[in-house]
Amino acid sequence: MILSPAALKKVLPPSVPAESVRGAAALGLTAGTIVSLFDFFTRYGHAKEMLYTMKNFKRILIPGAIIRPYSEMIGATVTVFAVLAVVALTSAVLMYASFYQGGRSIYLMRRLPDSCRTLRRYVWTVPVRLALLSLLWGLALLVIYYLIWRFATPAQCLGPAFGTLHPVT
Repeated sequence: MILSPAALKKVLPPSVPAESVRGAAALGLTAGTIVSLFDFFTRYGHAKEMLYTMKNFKRILIPGAIIRPYSEMIGATVTVFAVLAVVALTSAVLMYASFYQGGRSIYLMRRLPDSCRTLRRYVWTVPVRLALLSLLWGLALLVIYYLIWRFATPAQCLGPAFGTLHPVT
């Protein structure tokens, strides 16, 4: 797995603890998912509620009502996971800085035969993987949200783009 401690130890600089990187990544993905879920279901719940009216204490679908477009429901998801990807990529600075702390292992790295390639691997592998993981996780949530938006909304409320020009009675 991409976040297993054994896999992380192989690609992290020697002075960077794998557990703390794993914990930070898990915390970021969890917090991002919670924010995304809350935002989507708040927006979607409000938009779906606007499709109905009350008549004789019964909830009735408003004839001709069209739900807001899916693109208006996903603002936070796109933003949150894009920010997580950028944060993951900027963590490369911390990976590089770790070679200048403690025993000054940057001098050892520079003496290795393939020092540039090894240093790049240590600095960029985990940030790029975490950025891709963030983007893929966000994309998966977008697909799930689309399926909810598409199939939890009454068909006649999806509008002309889905082949329903007139409300079904």
